[in-house]
Amino acid sequence: MLRAIDLNRGGDDARDAFIIADQTRVRRDIGLMCPGDEIAVDMRILTGRRLDVVFDRTRQINRLRAQLLEVFPALERALTLTNKGPPILLTRYQTPSQIRRAGAARMEA
Repeated sequence: MLRAIDLNRGGDDARDAFIIADQTRVRRDIGLMCPGDEIAVDMRILTGRRLDVVFDRTRQINRLRAQLLEVFPALERALTLTNKGPPILLTRYQTPSQIRRAGAARMEA
C-alpha cells in the first residue's frame, strides 16, 4: 500500500484513501480484516489517536485566533494559522510593537 501511495503522491488523506481502496479492490493477496483481529484493533487505536491529534491542533489554532483578535485583529486576518510559518513568526514576535520594530525585511527573512 505504501509503495502505491508513494508512486501516486497526492499529498492529502482523501487521495491516499482512494489509492488504498483501489489497491484493495484490485489486488487479491490482501486478506480481510475481522472486527476482533489484532490488526483491526491496532488500526482503530491509531485512527483514534490521529483524530485526537487533529482535534487538539484545531483547538490550538482556534485559541490562537481568539487571542490574536483581541490583541492584533489585522494580523489575525492577514495570517493563515494552519500553515507552519505564522505560528513560528508569532513565537518570535508576540506583540504588535515587536512586529513593527522587526520591520518587513526581517519578517520576510
